[in-house]
Amino acid sequence: MTIEWPSDIPDTYYTYDGTAKEPVMTVKIDGNTIGEFADEAKTIRNYTVSYSNNVNASTSTNRATVTITAGTNGNDGKNLEKSIVKEFTISPRNAQITGIKIGGDNGISATCVNSEANPQIWTCDGLNVSYTGNVYKGNPAVYTADGKIDSANYYVSYSPDPSVRNYSTSNPTASPYIKIAGRGNYAGTNAIVLYNISPVVIAENDPDLNVEWTKKYDYDNGRDVELTIRTITYKGNPLTTPEDYTIEYPDDKSSAGKKTAKIRFTGSYAYKDSDNTDGYPLDYTVGINIDDAQTQISFTNPFYTAAGTEEGFYETTGTGYRVRWINGYSPIVHLVWKNEKMRP
Repeated sequence: MTIEWPSDIPDTYYTYDGTAKEPVMTVKIDGNTIGEFADEAKTIRNYTVSYSNNVNASTSTNRATVTITAGTNGNDGKNLEKSIVKEFTISPRNAQITGIKIGGDNGISATCVNSEANPQIWTCDGLNVSYTGNVYKGNPAVYTADGKIDSANYYVSYSPDPSVRNYSTSNPTASPYIKIAGRGNYAGTNAIVLYNISPVVIAENDPDLNVEWTKKYDYDNGRDVELTIRTITYKGNPLTTPEDYTIEYPDDKSSAGKKTAKIRFTGSYAYKDSDNTDGYPLDYTVGINIDDAQTQISFTNPFYTAAGTEEGFYETTGTGYRVRWINGYSPIVHLVWKNEKMRP
């Protein structure tokens, strides 16, 4: 007994389309075709035809089969005995992806920019991903002209680099990406979705930002004074320089007075907005603030006249000059500091 494969199915291949594949087999003995039934009334069966694994794409260990088995009841099988098994292959469908949404059916739609590439290149400009230090793992929903592909039919992998950067369609694997690799029924249906990772925007007066710095410094005889930053953390994570920030000093770093430096956030962080045009202010003072000083003025060798004479006079002994306050006003005294530790 022999089995002839249908002549209209070359190389015993089908392509997956979600339906069962049941090739019609021809059974022959000595070149003569044997029908499935031995009588015209189809009451005596010569053999039965059964199929297995005939819906999904075949694998190396799980191919589709058609089995011809001799009849087993009554007069069935009078012309045949035993069974013959024939394997055939259902190949994966290399389908054109027509849609991808990041975040499931109601997620953000991606746009195909190169359908001829393998994998197809898609971009998702509407996906707003901010730096977290962890790999972003968005869940893609994938569609073809036949509808949504079951997630069992593709693998998903992610760019291992979580750093801030924009995508490049000319260098997809260096970009932030979500890679879709078809398997099973859709092996060979591949795509890569590119997106941007933006800096974390630290708001003005952000409670998650903790900055501790020294606010008062001694005047150093005209030499530049550098700020001492004790702590900078965001959401408890330490920030380092120059990776996460730099210090921008005022033009005059050496003279005494009130000054303001700025933290310029870089890399994974921005201040106030993603354009990062503003800096976080660090107010500090070089030298002694004269507003906080207490000044006591006294005359050398003062002499206060006795009551009843010329009350209210001070005099410097031996000079013959006397000074007194008129109408309760004090004298105006101008102080000129000889160094720049204190300034009026």
